[in-house]
Amino acid sequence: MDIVQEAVYKAYVKKSNLKQPEYFITWITRILINCAMDFLKKSKRATNFEENFYEADKRKISSEEIIDLYSALKDLDERSKTIVVLRYFEDMTLKDISNILDLPLSTTKTILYRALGKLKIKLEEND
Repeated sequence: MDIVQEAVYKAYVKKSNLKQPEYFITWITRILINCAMDFLKKSKRATNFEENFYEADKRKISSEEIIDLYSALKDLDERSKTIVVLRYFEDMTLKDISNILDLPLSTTKTILYRALGKLKIKLEEND
C-alpha cells in the first residue's frame, strides 16, 4: 500500500507532465513500476509472488512447478523479469509493455522471447 500511495502522490505532483491524457494508464503504470523498483532496491528484499499461487492452483499446476517457475524468474535480470511478469501475470499487451518501459516494440519482443528461452532451459533442467 505504501508503494501505491507513493505512486499516486508522484502522479498528482507530476500531473502537468502528462502530455497525452489517452496514455494515462500507461503513464501511471510506469510510475507505479518505478516506485516498486525503488522500494525493492531500498529494502533489498526479494519479491514475493505468493499471491499468484492461487491462480495457478485453479489450473491444477503443482506447487513444485510453481516454485520452479518463480525460482527461474529470480534468475532473470530485472528488465526481463518485469516484461515476463507484465505479459503473463498482468496480461498486458506487448505494445503496452513497450510504452510503459519506454522501449521499442521489437526490443520488448526480443527481451521477452530471450527470457522465455532462458526460463524454458532452466525449467527443463529442473525436470
